[in-house]
Amino acid sequence: KSFSCYQNADTAQCMASASWNAGTVIGGARPVRKIEAGKGVTLQGTSLFCFMVVNWKSAEGALADNIKEKKLGIYQCDAHTILSGWETPKTTWATYINADAFVKQWQQLKNNELYLQHDWTVKADADTVFFPSILKMHLAALKTPQGSRVYIKNTDDKFQFKGALEVISRGAVQLYFEKGGACAGPLLKAFPKAGEDFYMKSCLDAIGADSQEDLKILRDTKTGPPGPCSDGWVAAYHFYRDANAWNTCH
Repeated sequence: KSFSCYQNADTAQCMASASWNAGTVIGGARPVRKIEAGKGVTLQGTSLFCFMVVNWKSAEGALADNIKEKKLGIYQCDAHTILSGWETPKTTWATYINADAFVKQWQQLKNNELYLQHDWTVKADADTVFFPSILKMHLAALKTPQGSRVYIKNTDDKFQFKGALEVISRGAVQLYFEKGGACAGPLLKAFPKAGEDFYMKSCLDAIGADSQEDLKILRDTKTGPPGPCSDGWVAAYHFYRDANAWNTCH
């Protein structure tokens, strides 16, 4: 939720509501801007650098081996990499408390610099059945101006950014690497049980990234109807935590 900042004499405070509003409003959330290229504006390309984080000691290992064997999912992107993860605790509502872990994973991506060679960076979970070619069609339809610093809102549930398939432009990734270090302390302190998707979205918002919305990219059975895996316009289906179910969906 967006915060507003108030000043009263020598005291200033930022809050999610106006319950402390005896002072002067000195700041608040940026307005949401419509990001779409006009006529004659060069568009962002659709080249994809995709990555997956795998805890090889868990059921993810078998899923990742299955994806690798069949060369599907992230292997169909223009470039890809797999990072090794580790077990993280879960909340009582089944969210992995993995924001801090993914801060370290993103640092690895910064160091290998593959993301710089492609228009979009995509993080796909191992239990997500992912079709890169369909995602490219979605990205072309969004008409993102070249160089835009945007992430794609992929759901209308809660904070609108599901970690099953995170799509972030090269410019926004560069912005994160430039300024995202300022997020770690405040965000992790304020939300110690945050998942990495909430953390990343909150950080991108805080450092000035924009967003575009496409609610047809991802079908997540946690927040929507399960449905068949036969919609030719859905780029990713989540979640399929058994290799046979994953293969049947694909």
